[in-house]
Amino acid sequence: MKTTLLLIRHGESAANLEKFFAGQTDVPLTERGHRQAELTAEYLKDRHIDAFFASPLRRAFDTGLAAARPHGKTVTAVQDLREISGGLWERMPFGEITARYPEDAAVWNENIGLSRPTGGESPEEVQIRVCAALEKLAKENPGRVLCAASHGMAIRVFCARVLGYDMAHLKELPFPTNASVTTVEYENGAFSMVHYSEDDHMGELKTALPKTI
Repeated sequence: MKTTLLLIRHGESAANLEKFFAGQTDVPLTERGHRQAELTAEYLKDRHIDAFFASPLRRAFDTGLAAARPHGKTVTAVQDLREISGGLWERMPFGEITARYPEDAAVWNENIGLSRPTGGESPEEVQIRVCAALEKLAKENPGRVLCAASHGMAIRVFCARVLGYDMAHLKELPFPTNASVTTVEYENGAFSMVHYSEDDHMGELKTALPKTI
């Protein structure tokens, strides 16, 4: 029985706007981010969706709330859908990261799948917990359509697993854009990709994301 997952990256956050590393720091959506979330909610309002989930970090949870509102549903927080832990990089401006931790920043910029924010999680560690969380949701909800709001790295590494990318090739898969929708299906114990980072519904509010810190 096929289960469908709609994965939404949160709208623009204060960290995206001000160019600092958020990680698991609980930063809010910007005004633009709230508008992006509403556009995605409008995009999904006529879809049948059985249940909504989100990272407990408010930039993702508020995005999930916006998507759930037209359906009259609540949002369940899932801890393992949180963003990568940035360790010593949390809340640090990108320029300061490259100045203070040049070696670790260089790996992040050149081969992100093999990187680790200084004192934080590796993308592979994020992949393990996010894949486990989403597979658990899929197994517990056979035949249903689920929506989960999460984060750029969390969605990226999950989709890398779905697409068969190893960590050395994660750099070839871009981050999903703010408030984009990624659709995957789960059937017979395996995930398959339907659409990655759909964002045409964002129109003029589509966000171009930096490729490096």
